[in-house]
Amino acid sequence: MTRIAVLAATLTLAAGLSAPAMAATSVTIGISGWTGFAPLTLAKQAGIFEKHGLDVTLKKVPQASRPLAIASGDLQCAATTVETWLVWNTSGVTTKQIFQLDKSYGADGIVARNDIKTVADLKGKNVASSAPGTSPYFMLAWVLNKA
Repeated sequence: MTRIAVLAATLTLAAGLSAPAMAATSVTIGISGWTGFAPLTLAKQAGIFEKHGLDVTLKKVPQASRPLAIASGDLQCAATTVETWLVWNTSGVTTKQIFQLDKSYGADGIVARNDIKTVADLKGKNVASSAPGTSPYFMLAWVLNKA
C-alpha cells in the first residue's frame, strides 16, 4: 500500500467512516507550503480522499495560527511536526496525532566553531538553539543527552 493510500485510510478511520459509500465527511486540513506535506496535495488531486469518503480541503495556514484555527473549529486536522503538536497540547489545544508522514532523516545538523570537534567539546560552553518545543531544540537535547 502506498504512503498516500495509508494516509487516506488513516484519515478515513480517524473520521469514523465504516464504508466509502457513506456520505462524504468534510475535513479541512491546515498545512504550510513545506514540500514534505506534498503527499496530502497529491492525495487530494488523485481523488484518494474522495474515494475513501472524505471531502478534504487543504488550507495554507501559518504555523502560529494553526492551533488557533483548530481550537476555533476552522480546521479539523493540521499537518505539523511532533514537537509542535506537543506544544499545542501542553498549551491547551487538545489534539491527537493520527499518523506520521515523514521521518526527516538527515535534515538536521549542528554548526560549531572550528575548535569544537565533538559533542564533548561543548562541555562548559554556551550553546544556542531555537526555542523550547522546536525541532532543533529537541535534537540538541537528544544529542547532549546521548553524549
